[in-house]
Amino acid sequence: MNQREPNHHVNYDHNQETITIIQGGYIRLFFRALIAIFFIIMTYLIIRFGHKMDYGSKISSVLISIYFSSRCYKLYKCIGSALLTMTPQGLVLPCFDEVIPWEQITSYQIIKNMHIKLKICLNPAFKLGQPKFCGAEIDYYCNKKENHIEITAYEIKGKIQLSDCIQLISKYKTLSEAKV
Repeated sequence: MNQREPNHHVNYDHNQETITIIQGGYIRLFFRALIAIFFIIMTYLIIRFGHKMDYGSKISSVLISIYFSSRCYKLYKCIGSALLTMTPQGLVLPCFDEVIPWEQITSYQIIKNMHIKLKICLNPAFKLGQPKFCGAEIDYYCNKKENHIEITAYEIKGKIQLSDCIQLISKYKTLSEAKV
């Protein structure tokens, strides 16, 4: 994994190096942990001092606490997982076993709503197979007309940001098409 300053990557000729972008999420984990702690304390107070409350509300508060605690654990497990890897051969996503060749990517764009998302549209005839479970936030939409992948980045762990991917993908794509 070779990481440099973002401006070096954008203006760099690449020499066909491998670039991996890793998922972060420390700030989200902190806020989720605060919510989980709040519900755990509320559950403790309800069980300890809620003599007049029915069992249904006690069980629901326990289930809410378990839900938020499990979400914190899932996010903790995701931190440090690879969102995507760019190689000279193509784009490598952790949810697929095979590499997506650069020639199969028809369009790509960055969407900035609540979170930064990289949307990649593949050639409709290209078949990736079934996606497998991975820690990264990657959605794969596939039907007869569409072949889209959407990668959501909450925080990027490392120096390369997801917004730099547009220039990086275009350079890799240009180099691979020139070779063909």
